[in-house]
Amino acid sequence: MPRKSRQAIFDLEEMLTFRISSLYSRLSAGTTQDLSQFGLVLREWRVIAMLALHEPISASELVARSPLDKASASRAVSGLVQRKLMTVSPSEADARVKVLRLTESGWALYQRVAPRSVARQKALMSVLTSSERLALTSMLDRIEREIVRYVSQAKRNFRGD
Repeated sequence: MPRKSRQAIFDLEEMLTFRISSLYSRLSAGTTQDLSQFGLVLREWRVIAMLALHEPISASELVARSPLDKASASRAVSGLVQRKLMTVSPSEADARVKVLRLTESGWALYQRVAPRSVARQKALMSVLTSSERLALTSMLDRIEREIVRYVSQAKRNFRGD
């Protein structure tokens, strides 16, 4: 009986998802090491940075705006509240909604860490020209919109809509 040829039908290392995941792993490893000097883990830093940009923000809006799932966001929020870097309080409009805010200590920590994040971003992007940076941002935006559309369509197809 003839043996079937064993040959890969695609190169995993050329797949967009693999490359982005690999890039993310390398980026987050360096960031994680840097954040540890401040007693933070990456998910906590993301919460602090999101709050600095959008506070006050609800817990559900935080999850919607960030790459954190509910469980990761909840762990980060709990740790930051415990260390008095942020507060969680009921919304005045709807007590069921929890509103997140940085404390003065949280803002002080943000002011110490943020310049390092900005410097890291500048260093990483310095290998691109300004037009390449704009093009990259535009391409990532388009891919992100397509992912949202694709996932939405896949959910409809799964439900049989």
